[in-house]
This record gives sequence, C-alpha cells and structure tokens, in this order.
Amino acid sequence: MLSNRLLLACLFLSLTHCSSMNALLYKSSCTSNNWEAVGEKDGERANKDVAAWSTRCQQFSTSPDTEKYEKGYVKGLSKFCHTKGFEAGKKGSPIDVASQCSEKRDTTRFEEGYDVGLHEFCTPDAGKQHALAGTARAEVCTKVTPYQNGYGLGLKELCSSAVAFKNGLENKSFEPKGCAPAVRGSLLAAHSRGKKLTESRQKATTLEAEINDLTTKVYDANVPADAKTHYQSILGSKKTELKSVEKIVYSLEGEEKRH
Repeated sequence: MLSNRLLLACLFLSLTHCSSMNALLYKSSCTSNNWEAVGEKDGERANKDVAAWSTRCQQFSTSPDTEKYEKGYVKGLSKFCHTKGFEAGKKGSPIDVASQCSEKRDTTRFEEGYDVGLHEFCTPDAGKQHALAGTARAEVCTKVTPYQNGYGLGLKELCSSAVAFKNGLENKSFEPKGCAPAVRGSLLAAHSRGKKLTESRQKATTLEAEINDLTTKVYDANVPADAKTHYQSILGSKKTELKSVEKIVYSLEGEEKRH
C-alpha cells in the first residue's frame, strides 16, 4: 500500500513539474510577441494550431498575432517539406509528396529537397555497384547523369572476360543480363573456365595427398606383398589422373595470368 502511495506521489510531482515547465514555455511564447518564430517552429513540425495558442495565452492576457504567426508558419513548413523530400530522395524512394505539402509552393520545396536527396542516393559509385551486381538500373535514377555514367562503367567492367573468369575462380555467381547478347555466351564460358580452374586445383591437391598416402603404404615393410601390389596399381592410376588434371590447371593458369 505504501509503495503505491509513493508511486502516485512521484507521478503527481512529475506531472506537476511537466505542467510547470509547459506553463513557462507557453508564457515565454505568449509574452515575447515573437509570433513569427512561434509559427516557424510549428511549421517545421507541420503542426499549425493558432486556436491552441489562443487558449494557452488567455492566462497571460495575450493573444497570437495571426499574421506574423502565419508568415512564420509558411517559412517553417517550407523547411519541413524540403527535409521530407530530401529524406525520401536519399532513401531512393519513389517521389510521393507528403500530404502536408499539397500547396504548390510547398510541393515545389518537397521536390527540390527530393532532388538533392536523390543525388546522394544515385551516386556514380552506386550505379557502378548495381551494374557489377548484375542488377537493373534503379528506376528513380534514370535521369541522374552521374549514376548513369557510373552504371555504364560498371557494366563495361562486368561484361569482360576477366571479371567473368575471376567470378568463376572465386566460385561466385555471374549474371551477365545487362551485357550485350552477342557477348553473353563467351562471358559464361569464361566464368565456367574460372570455376574449372578452382575445381581442378582442389582435385590436384586431393590426388597429391592420396598419392603420398599410397606411396607410404607401398614402401612400408609391414604391408603384405599382395596388398602392396594392389596399392601400386591404384597409385599408377592416381598418378595418371593427376597428370591429366595438372594439364588442365596449366592451361587455365595461362588464361588466369593473361587476365
């Protein structure tokens, strides 16, 4: 019971404190006669409420200067719309004017902010990375020249045998969808060769380990003669297989060096 009373007491004191702080803030706004600044602050939050200020200021025997408030609100709303547009553009979102910015002047500010933000999203590097990833051009960036230039550079790099071979070598996927149809076949072939080189190197490593193990058994005095004959037979086939794999590695390593 005591703890509940203490909790209620603390809550009451907290609300009283908040109420006192609000009263001080309202008094400052209501008596400073700087209604343009008050309107601008409300505009930056897109929260126009002259009626509320009229009620708040009654206790201080003052009332808002609606003309100055309106002037400030217009200025603040302009900032709000520009910021909202910038945030949407920077995210790469399709343009969708905020409902608070429906007036022509505010729509214009939203669009201006959007354009600034969009240029931060549609950078040359973003265009290049989208191309290298094999993804389509970002639709919102179709009119942003730096992005398009970056995408072109990325596409040029992507649509090369060197990149296709390297992706295969690193066992990465390769989708040359943005490349000219005439070169897609050769690019996929280069990718397959890069992948083949990695697989062949791994195969050679495995065979070398198996050959070493078989050689040890063949020369082990404790291994029976018939078992040694069996191991020698397997050893011969493994060595033959290794030579074949090494030829493939040698051939493909030549292409790797050229790239």
